[in-house]
Amino acid sequence: MLNSNAVEPSSDTMHGAMTGKRRRRKPRTRLLAGLLAMHVLAPSAALANAGPASAAARADCQAEAVFGTISAVAGIIPGIGQIESLFGFLSDIGENWLCGGQNVAQMMMEIAKQQAELVFEENTLDIFGKEVNDQINIMKELKYSSNPTDANLMAQVDDLDDIWDALSTTEQTGSTLSFRALPGMAALASIKLGALTLAYDLETLRVEKWRTLGAARVREAQESLDYLEDLEGQLEQHIQTRFVTRAESLGSTCGTVSCVSKFKIHLVDDVTKKRLWTSGVLTWSGVTPNPVQDQAYKDVLAEAARQALPYQNEIRNIYITDEYRAIKQGLQAQVRLPIPTLFKTRLSPCNDDQYVILRAQAQDDLTVTAIGGSVDGSSLALSGDLNYAQAHDSSLFKPIRFGDAFMYKVRDADLTMHAWGGSLPGKSVKLHGGRDYAEHHPNSLFHTYITAQDELILQASDRDLTVGLSNGQQTQSTLLLGKKLSDAEKDPASRFRFACYPQSARSAPALLWQR
Repeated sequence: MLNSNAVEPSSDTMHGAMTGKRRRRKPRTRLLAGLLAMHVLAPSAALANAGPASAAARADCQAEAVFGTISAVAGIIPGIGQIESLFGFLSDIGENWLCGGQNVAQMMMEIAKQQAELVFEENTLDIFGKEVNDQINIMKELKYSSNPTDANLMAQVDDLDDIWDALSTTEQTGSTLSFRALPGMAALASIKLGALTLAYDLETLRVEKWRTLGAARVREAQESLDYLEDLEGQLEQHIQTRFVTRAESLGSTCGTVSCVSKFKIHLVDDVTKKRLWTSGVLTWSGVTPNPVQDQAYKDVLAEAARQALPYQNEIRNIYITDEYRAIKQGLQAQVRLPIPTLFKTRLSPCNDDQYVILRAQAQDDLTVTAIGGSVDGSSLALSGDLNYAQAHDSSLFKPIRFGDAFMYKVRDADLTMHAWGGSLPGKSVKLHGGRDYAEHHPNSLFHTYITAQDELILQASDRDLTVGLSNGQQTQSTLLLGKKLSDAEKDPASRFRFACYPQSARSAPALLWQR
């Protein structure tokens, strides 16, 4: 009997064949920028109330809450690792999300409101309106099996994409917001990027969806940086105009020729109207130039500017915290990272009723076939064009998923592609062993990657070696294990165009019928 881990694509693994009840997609809503002001400095006392669940309760938990996973990845920007302290409190909450017996979503909202009150002067209740409550409730309800089907995984990715979309508005820019939104917008940027990152990492079935999410992740990071820069500019303008100098007249005395005025300079908080510093008495007589009094006045203004610095920094540090800098650093790193071009697919590039024909990357008249027919030990080599392959079963291969890799079974025999002699450099790829054999031999299983040009790269499941050609793209060039994955992407002899046969009325799940 076949191992249950071996999966041939079927109708219930295709996009659209969902299992269970899906929440209706929520319409996109326009949200105020500070809707999710959940800052990392959330009061620890609020979290202390979320006691651990009992062992029995945890034992009964069979599902994984999506938001707990979002919490974990919110502080992870792909390519640079975890940013310390970023949304650590969300990770703590996530531990008790499913089984703790607490209304975690409500707790999050309360923490968010407390933080918002620190940075928003008014309309806090309006800021945290129905839209955010709806999204929090949706995230709370998103629970999936710990061993999900393909349909569950696709639904999970789509739900995360919907949540990101609902929390995004292209109209939001720094020009429409106050600088007081900085903590909230930084938190929101991290939550949105966390949701996108999780969706991107979970997408292993649909290459076009994966590419779209990857591009969206970079675009989201850049847009977040843009509006944070705008808000920082507003903050700096506020700081520079808040602390000002004011002159206080102490009276004047006049002689026959001129008058002498006495005055002081005060450093004033223009918001509270409080005097923060006062100079000594200055004098001013304007009949003839007086370099000494001019310099004294300049010195007082310079000292007032120095006295203002700690007050300016105090305001600046309310908004530009270490956590904020960490979020911004992560966004900047994401923008700089190149978008990956190799997609490791867990879904056959063809439909479940089709076979794959492997074609030379730059030679239309050469396809992979079993030399001598579909018999054990037959070498696999380039021979014959597409019409030849369609007419010969020894050129048609069924991708059968086993774990996260595929065995490639020839159409007319229980034989699969196999690295003869193990996954070692230079070993030939031949027909050997059936499905049962392949399940127990990693050198009969191949990770399958789709390139940016929609070509296939086959990599041995137990070593970083890919299938290439012994003598380039020429007739009778045999298949063997050669280059590492990173090198194969640049090597035409390690990349294969493909066709799906027989031609189907519907497109293959990821790509069109022929490339």
